[in-house]
Amino acid sequence: MKIHFGFRNRANIVSDAGKLASAKAGPGYVLSKFGLAGLTQCLNAEERGHGIRACAIFPGDVDTPLLNQRPQPPDAAARARMMRAEDMAGCALFCFNLPTTTFQRTSSSKKCLCVRAES
Repeated sequence: MKIHFGFRNRANIVSDAGKLASAKAGPGYVLSKFGLAGLTQCLNAEERGHGIRACAIFPGDVDTPLLNQRPQPPDAAARARMMRAEDMAGCALFCFNLPTTTFQRTSSSKKCLCVRAES
């Protein structure tokens, strides 16, 4: 796979639906997330020798307008406990700022876990 993004780090915000199928997400969404997780693994397997690394972030529910499209959208109390888009941006920045050797020395089974801290 020859992919050149013009940068050396990539962070894919996947979803926990990319690890375990969920009825609340639906088959199309789950399929796309499993595919994105696989793409991330392929990028690491094929491009790490060129100094390109990819990180997959698997958050649970994130309070975004997409949740309004569910048959039963979460209520305000549930949304208050969820991560926000800016939390995801922080996780991606964390991945971008890791030393360049970090992903080259870890196996594909190692994962970066970001969770929202309770206030």
